[in-house]
Amino acid sequence: MQSIPNRDPERAYDAIGVTYETSCPDYTTHLQDVLTKVTDDLVPGSKVLDIGCGTGKPAAFHFVNKGHDVIGIDISQKMVDVASSQVPEAKFFKADMTAFQPPEAGNYDAVIASHSLYYLSLGQLRMMIYRFSHWVKQGGIVLVGSSLKAEAIEQQTLKFDRRGWAEGVEGSFLGHKFDYTYGLVDAWRVLLQDAGLEVIDVDQRHCTPVGSDKKDSHIAFFMTTRKIVDNALLGPHPVPRVLPDPLSLEYIDSSVSADFEQRIARKEISAIVDLVKNGGYKKVLVIGSGAQGI
Repeated sequence: MQSIPNRDPERAYDAIGVTYETSCPDYTTHLQDVLTKVTDDLVPGSKVLDIGCGTGKPAAFHFVNKGHDVIGIDISQKMVDVASSQVPEAKFFKADMTAFQPPEAGNYDAVIASHSLYYLSLGQLRMMIYRFSHWVKQGGIVLVGSSLKAEAIEQQTLKFDRRGWAEGVEGSFLGHKFDYTYGLVDAWRVLLQDAGLEVIDVDQRHCTPVGSDKKDSHIAFFMTTRKIVDNALLGPHPVPRVLPDPLSLEYIDSSVSADFEQRIARKEISAIVDLVKNGGYKKVLVIGSGAQGI
């Protein structure tokens, strides 16, 4: 298999194609076992969104056989083509997950992302988890699968930040080079909980691609979560039902306001005001400024 040195996930997975299934049976078996547990929480006819659907097996294939409606997306056209041929009952699309906007946000019963989030920056990853929670209905399931290289954990060669994340880690998979974002299990747990997702199960085991030696073994884990909030965009905090009226200046202590205005950089504020005026903006929301005349 030809290596793609420029860390292009789309081209890499176009090249990997259906060989992924035969190269990674440990990962497939692990996901299948987890899906069997997830299915118990879904009624027939549930709507499932599969992010990074790959070849369509086992995830889309499993859900279709259980009578669910499945939409899958993948960055690789080759993967989409393979999935469409293997699971014709589902709908598959080529899409960059960071730009994808589902037609029915908030209506999905389950969102699945199995080992498809490594290639995002930490900022993108956080954004996607909040989107998953936004796309699934309250009480719905979000299932995320990731892994950590076992040797790197044992020898402590991965440098995690204080939150438990390691970003931009060079690595390879099936002969293709990538930059990975890794997170410890507890770091994932915090991220998911911040997005209003309650972790209800963690399934962890060692997985190794066929033909690889022990140093390529990964500690793979799936975190099954349930959405417990109304609106994921504010994490565990619901959107206010009624917004308060703007605070009138008559309630502001004038002495405090005057002192504040003396200390702020008036030139910078004037420059911002000029920029807004020249840009033709009609409505401007100013947050946290007690200065009058802005």
